[in-house]
Amino acid sequence: MKRQQRLVWLAVHLLLVLALLLCLFPVYWIFQISLKTQVEAFKVPPSWIFKPTFRHYVKLLTEGDFPGRLFNSAVVSTFSTLFGLLIGTPAAYVMSRLKFRLKNLVLLLVLSSRMVPPISFIIPYFLVYINIGLMDTRIGLIIIRVGFSLGLIVWAMWTYFDEIPLELDEAAEIDGASVIQIIRHVILPVSAAGLTSTGILCFIMAWNDYLFALILTRTRAVTAPVEITRALAYQAEDLGLATAGAIIVALPAIMFSLFVRKYLKTGIMGGAIKG
Repeated sequence: MKRQQRLVWLAVHLLLVLALLLCLFPVYWIFQISLKTQVEAFKVPPSWIFKPTFRHYVKLLTEGDFPGRLFNSAVVSTFSTLFGLLIGTPAAYVMSRLKFRLKNLVLLLVLSSRMVPPISFIIPYFLVYINIGLMDTRIGLIIIRVGFSLGLIVWAMWTYFDEIPLELDEAAEIDGASVIQIIRHVILPVSAAGLTSTGILCFIMAWNDYLFALILTRTRAVTAPVEITRALAYQAEDLGLATAGAIIVALPAIMFSLFVRKYLKTGIMGGAIKG
């Protein structure tokens, strides 16, 4: 029996290692191309041993518009996440605490915003933004990302709030706390892990957004993911420049997720267990 258990343990860990290698190999491949010259990047068969160069990273961060594009991505991702949480968290609290007839229908409508393909909204947004002057603005991108993140925030925080005992609210009400005070001083501290994990997911989705930033920007509000593709379209397929940009864009989200991984794990597990 022990031998069989050891074999199962070995097989499971071999599968995990294989899955990890399959996930990390594309990242390694992109990283090593970013350290190659243009000639080495197109070499067939590829060279596994080469002299690395950081000229692509230096060029991106010191020349051109890439630093400004990173700033645009940071502004859009940060403020869309903050505004989304500011609007979606109280809405999720209402969905969790109030009982009314059309509650399930409202939740379904909120969820439907995540079910519709984003590309379906491109033409309406494009026409509206041209008429009201929001084309090529960071505010326009923030509004879109807030709208798309609300469904995730409401559903994630609603299930998390359902796990918090109603007695906490009642005790705060007896002490004279208002609804806003209950949310701020009682509910949010208890649900910090769920709030953090939801915020991380919203930030990463906004940071990686390409579709809306491509169609609804021109020069001023272009984000980093869009700028990366220009290295392929307008600069003679500079793979080193494009892959270096991809690594730079991926680093903030990875570092931020690692920094708050404890809250991310707790929040996801907390929202998945009810009762």
